[in-house]
Amino acid sequence: MWCVAEAFYAVLRVRREAPGMTWGAAQRQAALNAEKYVLTGMEQDGPRLKAA
Repeated sequence: MWCVAEAFYAVLRVRREAPGMTWGAAQRQAALNAEKYVLTGMEQDGPRLKAA
């Protein structure tokens, strides 16, 4: 369940950076960001949620 919440907050982060972006476009951008972070080993900006 925590991964759903983390994905939701990733989309919100993208929408804060680009307020006019639609929800669907923000989802796609958040997915691209996550892919980049996984492939490069970089840390994402913002707090990470802790699994319970």
